[in-house]
Amino acid sequence: MNLAQPEVTTFLDLKEYLVRYYEWRKTRDHKFSYATWAGELNIKSKSHLRFLVIGKRSLTERLIPLFIDKLEFDKREARYFELLVRYTQAHNLSAREQILEQLKKIAKKTPELTRIHDAKTFLSSRFSARLQILLTQNCVERSIPNLSKLLRTTPSEVRLCLELLERLGLAEKNETSSGVLIWKSKVHTFDIPDSADDESLRLFHLRSLEEAVKAVELPRQIRKFDSVFAILSETDYARMTQEISNVVNHFIQMGSSSSGHSRLYQINLNLIPVSEPFHQSENTQPRYSEVIL
Repeated sequence: MNLAQPEVTTFLDLKEYLVRYYEWRKTRDHKFSYATWAGELNIKSKSHLRFLVIGKRSLTERLIPLFIDKLEFDKREARYFELLVRYTQAHNLSAREQILEQLKKIAKKTPELTRIHDAKTFLSSRFSARLQILLTQNCVERSIPNLSKLLRTTPSEVRLCLELLERLGLAEKNETSSGVLIWKSKVHTFDIPDSADDESLRLFHLRSLEEAVKAVELPRQIRKFDSVFAILSETDYARMTQEISNVVNHFIQMGSSSSGHSRLYQINLNLIPVSEPFHQSENTQPRYSEVIL
């Protein structure tokens, strides 16, 4: 039996999806088993995993990020999977109806997401991601002189980066009747997986933070800084990281529906420890405080 890989956004039942996924993995590798899968997910008992798959036990908040990571979902699929878990396990009819509407919206939106595996090359220029986004905008004059003006850098820097994107198959150029080279993106949206070259991603985030530091001096009308301090347990942290992924996915789907003057913005989301671990009594509610600049 040769099954196609199941697409999570086509399912409205968690058990059905997980069973289909297991069957698909089995057709690719006859040695694949619940024991193998439990090892991948760092679940100690293969019986526990099997009960999760057939719906005899609930998928906990701690396990949702593990499944999302190992099932190699993109951000849209990850959001759908999380909602699918909540939809399947919800006992309140009103809650199920609300979640169902969210599932339908995500299922309808199917942007052609291109996964960039050569992160080292793509991130070798600090302008790659920015140019890739600008090249999707038909309202922008996508010539080298104008792109360099928008990004406040030199034409030679933009040219080198565009050639890099062209080599990666992400962009292409066309010559107008007047002889001007106009560039455009060959992909709608793109994603760099967390498993990409760690050093490349580390340097990307370092550059982003350095630019954020400089942006503190910008007028408040065009930049926003907001910090929240929260006391989180390990379970709270896992849930918070998933919520951040959900927010990112929401930003991706929002798009722009307005006209007039616009800018390209970068949103940096960081969740970092600022204290050593300490013991917290049970049933303690997370505490939050906020600093806005």
